[in-house]
Amino acid sequence: MTSYAQKALGCLRELSSNTTALGLEVRFEKSLRRAWWMTYMCICNASIVNCKSPAETIDISKVTIPYPTIAGSSEVMRTEEALVAATFLLVALVQGFNSETAAQALHDNIRIMHEIIVHLLDDCEQNGDYRRPERETFESILADCFRTTAVIRLNSARIKLHRYRAMMDNLRILSRFDTNPCSRISASDGVVECATSLDAAKAATIFPFSAAQSKAVCQESALSIVDGLNQLVKSGSARYTLMLISHFDPSTQAESTRPGVSQET
Repeated sequence: MTSYAQKALGCLRELSSNTTALGLEVRFEKSLRRAWWMTYMCICNASIVNCKSPAETIDISKVTIPYPTIAGSSEVMRTEEALVAATFLLVALVQGFNSETAAQALHDNIRIMHEIIVHLLDDCEQNGDYRRPERETFESILADCFRTTAVIRLNSARIKLHRYRAMMDNLRILSRFDTNPCSRISASDGVVECATSLDAAKAATIFPFSAAQSKAVCQESALSIVDGLNQLVKSGSARYTLMLISHFDPSTQAESTRPGVSQET
């Protein structure tokens, strides 16, 4: 996925630099914007799945290609960046640290990331308060889907930030953040329990939230994700995705071209 996303980005950069030479019409400008930013989203997703930075870092502040004109598209792009950042923070937590300075840096970064996610969620809710068009169009349905997806992804990022703190009473979780080697105190049914020196004071050094606060955030975020998925289904936003899957699925095409199968729609 990472390789294909990077290749797609290279092709789009070449196409963007040669737009005038290729004589592309203005009407293709919107398509180019969407292709570029969707490629960027693929790169973000690859980083999230692999828990690694992309081979080539993209400085969004230097990107001159405007966001697509779809309502809510800018929120989606910022959402992906937030989810990538939350993933890398999670990786840093799991890898551990060996100094109080690193612990304080993680504490500050988690707090800042939480505030960014909350701000983006507020933006999505405010921008979602709009008057629905009398007649649904492909663009309006896509905009709804983008907004709902952005909220789902942001809540997923919020869970990434809070889930370890929420489960701090679990010995396995505690051992991940103990800088001293853990000693086995018992083993039964294949489960190894570790003694850890991580106490409440050390947990407070790493995390800016209490375990109860993080549990509440995780529960609220999970419920919001469920609500968002229900909205996608109820609004019919998923039907266009299913239509595309059906259109490009070779087995479906083979079925429709069999003798005696009607081609009418």
